[in-house]
Amino acid sequence: MLNFILDNYILIILIIGIGVLFKNHTKIGDKDFSGFKYLIIFITILVFSDILERHFSNLEYRNIYRYIFSIICYTIRPLIILSFITVTANFSKKKYYLLYTPAIINFLVYITAFFSPITFYFSESNSFGRGPLNYMVYYVCILYLILLIYYIMKKFRKIRKEEKIYLILIICFSVGATLLDYLFYREEGLLNYAILISVLFYYIFVYIYYTKRDTLTNLYNRQIFYEDCNIYDKRITGVLSIDMNGLKIINDLQGHAEGDKALKAVAKVLLNVKDNNCIFYRIGGDEFSALCLNKKEKDIQELVETLNNEFKNINYSCSIGYSYRKNNENVLDLYKDADNKMYKIKEDYYKNKNIIQR
Repeated sequence: MLNFILDNYILIILIIGIGVLFKNHTKIGDKDFSGFKYLIIFITILVFSDILERHFSNLEYRNIYRYIFSIICYTIRPLIILSFITVTANFSKKKYYLLYTPAIINFLVYITAFFSPITFYFSESNSFGRGPLNYMVYYVCILYLILLIYYIMKKFRKIRKEEKIYLILIICFSVGATLLDYLFYREEGLLNYAILISVLFYYIFVYIYYTKRDTLTNLYNRQIFYEDCNIYDKRITGVLSIDMNGLKIINDLQGHAEGDKALKAVAKVLLNVKDNNCIFYRIGGDEFSALCLNKKEKDIQELVETLNNEFKNINYSCSIGYSYRKNNENVLDLYKDADNKMYKIKEDYYKNKNIIQR
């Protein structure tokens, strides 16, 4: 028992640590990450099946237990990548069935090892031999990896450059381990380590991704706004202060659900701005902001005009004030200036509408 723990200490600690982490952190706002627990279950089965398969491989005679644990290892690996996919994207029942089809076929092919050498076999002396379909698990895993990369890039297509680099490194790490296992099969559990570490890194990425964002609108939150004021200080040439008009009236007359719907609609306009040099934030309540990087004042004015037109198209109104950086002013001073201009525009809006400002 002691030798077992010593030989697999790191793997056991990784499984326990990740399991505890996922158990205590399954939700951020309304985002549910409970699907990660299935990943841990599958990984735990894989790791211990792999350990037991190696144990029974040391026997000098062929035995049924090595067949059982080998088949489990071959069939569980595609399910781990498939669980990655289902955690990343939402699917209809029909698509779920289609997604599971390669994994089911893979299982049916490898279970034939009990009576056929078509996938793998063990000699009388317990030596391992490959059949013509032994590499099928790698082809299925590669298929799922391609799908995983597609859905990850689709889900996180609007992330920042540094976040994309982090994601690409996770993907390369997983693909690289799969290829190494395929080309230079080793018994030290390289792929198991890679899977565990990839799951941990991906979870950390997803967790950080959502903690940076406002749970209602998916815009960056107030904390990130202040962080970005420092990070992008030298590149910031303008700041926008955006405030929704009449949100309190909507909340009072139609309910907070309609108010949330209005905020989401405004946020969607901001999220759809196709300009990497403008970063939008929800500061709180009906207040939004934007940092403009390396933009001329004329470009900022055009952006304000575009936003006003887009807000009209969704039948909501926002007051927008902006401040342009001319003499290396402090970014927070720019924000205050933009905020003051926004409130002046907001005051004029209510006067023109003959509405008591609320």
